[in-house]
Amino acid sequence: MPHADFDVLRNAPLLQGLPSQYLERLLLATPTAVYRHHQVIVEEGSRDRCLFIVLHGAVAIKIDPAKLGTIEKGSTELRTIRTFGPSESFGELDFVDGQGREATVVAAQDETRLLILAPKI
Repeated sequence: MPHADFDVLRNAPLLQGLPSQYLERLLLATPTAVYRHHQVIVEEGSRDRCLFIVLHGAVAIKIDPAKLGTIEKGSTELRTIRTFGPSESFGELDFVDGQGREATVVAAQDETRLLILAPKI
């Protein structure tokens, strides 16, 4: 288990208060995935029910500009509304309610590595 990953989890707001032994178990038992720059991680509307914690790199949260009410003439590109880095998480709503993704998430850097938590159903 890389020490850097443990430090990232220890600083993750989502996991605050968990004892070190639980964080260690989480790292050992939970899959990770690596993404290249601009690679799509989840698409708006998908229903995978996974929650992600950024271990390394960054992700960009993107939505359709029509949802922002600021669509420009001829614009069809998704707009980045937020970027998450190490120790930050995303996907909590779909993890809990399974209603589908509200946004598309893409890797904002090469070698972006995520811890992937999936519900046991």
